[in-house]
Amino acid sequence: MSNIGGFIWAGLAGRQMDQRIVRADHQLDELIRDVLARMKAMEANA
Repeated sequence: MSNIGGFIWAGLAGRQMDQRIVRADHQLDELIRDVLARMKAMEANA
């Protein structure tokens, strides 16, 4: 019985990690877009 409980627990922990990775990936995309937008703005002002 404990094996099944451990398997379920590992599955839940894995799902939480996936959500964190997806969220971090999304934040990275926003950061890159922000940096590119700032670079374009600096080029336009130069």
